[in-house]
Amino acid sequence: MGFQCRTGTAPERQPRRLDIVTARRPRPSTTARKSVRHPNEVKSSRSSARRSSVGATTKDMFTVEVRSAIMRAVRTRGTDPEERLAAALTALGLSFKRHDQKLPGTPDFLFVRQRLAVFVDGDFWHGRTWFARGEAPVGNRAFWIRKFESNRRRDRRVDRALRQLGWAVVHLWGTDVRRAPDRAAARIVRRLELTEHRGRNRAATIIKRSPNRTPR
Repeated sequence: MGFQCRTGTAPERQPRRLDIVTARRPRPSTTARKSVRHPNEVKSSRSSARRSSVGATTKDMFTVEVRSAIMRAVRTRGTDPEERLAAALTALGLSFKRHDQKLPGTPDFLFVRQRLAVFVDGDFWHGRTWFARGEAPVGNRAFWIRKFESNRRRDRRVDRALRQLGWAVVHLWGTDVRRAPDRAAARIVRRLELTEHRGRNRAATIIKRSPNRTPR
C-alpha cells in the first residue's frame, strides 16, 4: 500500500510569542538631548543671573542736565514723609521740636526730654539702593557713587557728634515712613520708652554714688 502525498501550500505558520518584536522608543538625537536641561542646571543658571545683577546700574530716563535740575528742586525739609510722621506722632499725643539748627545735622524731629534725635532719610540721597543692592544711576555713575559714600560718612559723623552731646539717634527711610507712618511712629515710641528707662537708671546710679552731705 503506497503513501499518497498531498499537493498544495503548507499552512501558514503562526508566530510564537518570542518572535514578536516590540517597537522600541526612538532615542532622541544629539541636538534634542542638548536642548533638554536638568532642573538643577536651570536653578544654577538662575542663581548666576541673580548674582550677575548685583552691581547693576539703574537706567536714568532723564539727561544729566535735567536730572541735576530735578535734584536741585528736591525739598530737604518739610517733605511728605516728614509731614506724615509728624501727624502720626501728634495723634499719639507726643510733643517734639523740628529742625533745630543748633544741633549737628539739624535733626528732623527732636524729643528734648528724652534727648532723642530722629532723621527721615531720603532713599535716593542717602543711597539706599546703592548700599542695599549695589544699584546706582547710569548717568554720571561715578559721581553718584561718590555722593552716596560721602553722604553716609557725613551721617556717621553727625551721629557721633550727637551721641557725644548725650543724644540718642534714630534713622528712618522716607519710603518706609510714607508707606506706614503709624509703624514709624510706633518705632519712635519704643525708642523713647527705652531712652527714658535708661535715663532713670542712670539718674539712680548717680544719686547712689553721690557723697552724703554733712549736716549743719
